[in-house]
Amino acid sequence: MIGNIVAKAMLSSNVLAKKAGTVIHENADKILVTAGVGFVIGGTVSAVVSSKNVANVIERHKKAIAKTEKIDDQKERGHAKLTVYKDTAIGMLQTFGPCVLLTGTGIACIMGSHYILTQRLASCQAAYTMLDTSFREYRERVKDKIGAEKELDIYNDAHTIEYFEDKGDGKGAKKSTIKVENGAHGPYDFKFAPKTEDSQHGFFNPNCTGIPERDRDFLYQRQWWAQDQLNRQGELSVADVLWSIDQYKDKRLIPTYCFDMVWKRGDIVSFGIEDDVEFLKGNKNYIWLHFNPSGFRRKLRKEEAAYLNASRELVNEQLG
Repeated sequence: MIGNIVAKAMLSSNVLAKKAGTVIHENADKILVTAGVGFVIGGTVSAVVSSKNVANVIERHKKAIAKTEKIDDQKERGHAKLTVYKDTAIGMLQTFGPCVLLTGTGIACIMGSHYILTQRLASCQAAYTMLDTSFREYRERVKDKIGAEKELDIYNDAHTIEYFEDKGDGKGAKKSTIKVENGAHGPYDFKFAPKTEDSQHGFFNPNCTGIPERDRDFLYQRQWWAQDQLNRQGELSVADVLWSIDQYKDKRLIPTYCFDMVWKRGDIVSFGIEDDVEFLKGNKNYIWLHFNPSGFRRKLRKEEAAYLNASRELVNEQLG
């Protein structure tokens, strides 16, 4: 019975040790940073406390040197001075040794944390590269099997909707179809498209002519304007860019997160126009704008906060 108790205790201790090891391994960077900061603070405090004893060491040094000056023999005097300087150096080392040791250990811990984070970043980059490459190769294999157009429709979650259009020529309404893309887009992607029967989904812009060459020039002009504004102001929000291309007639309807997402000074503003080869070739009359904001602004400007409050009132009116 005692043997079973001992065996269970050993098994439990092994399990706890493994769990503790896993937790320490996962949080090694945080532990090292915390320890490093603690050691550096301890070294600073130790230096302040030890500096009080420096005066005593220097005073003993002066008295010892004064005694050596009374020695007549030059060789003995030199030997005595050397001994005094050695004792003073040892005293200084004893006084400031702990603070140097603590500070050095703290710096080593912080550098160790940085090394761990660097290794993890390299691993993440390698994993992302491998995943991205595998996904691209997978898409190419799918294209070979079912065709590039069908694969793109699946990737963009595209589907067709039917509608009846009466052009007023006396021939009556005719059934037509239009393709709608719903997927493969992030929260900072917006569809720049002409006004069509798909307008009920909000995917149209009054500045979009449906002529790819003109729309491309317009978007590049807006992109250059955005870059110029960023260089002048030092900060530019996604909401400002959406407003500049007239994506929303009423600024209060712009999604609230667009006011927080910003480009900061030194960034390059991109709408991702170059990524849509078919649009650049003129094969389609719309494009998804893939914005690349790099920062987050938690505090809104006064006028933006006013817009947000007005948008809440507008929503309440519509719901009421």
